[in-house]
Amino acid sequence: MIDRVLGADRSLKLECLAGAGACPPEDCGGCSGYALLVDALANPRHPEHEALSDWAPPGFDASLFDLDRANERLHAYVAGQLSREP
Repeated sequence: MIDRVLGADRSLKLECLAGAGACPPEDCGGCSGYALLVDALANPRHPEHEALSDWAPPGFDASLFDLDRANERLHAYVAGQLSREP
């Protein structure tokens, strides 16, 4: 999520400096669906654990943040090559 953009000079290069957590997978159900996914994947005794483990993208880890990927997407978005979607 972009918190804010200061100024309107598009010639400046925007850079993400830090972040936390993985981007929600496509069609996870918004904020509440993502929270359910994270909880269920972290708890093998959760009633939805097995179903959501099968549904989640292979290797998905909600705790990971990829700074390089975030910057790639940020630069593509600023260049008009990407929608606001994760």
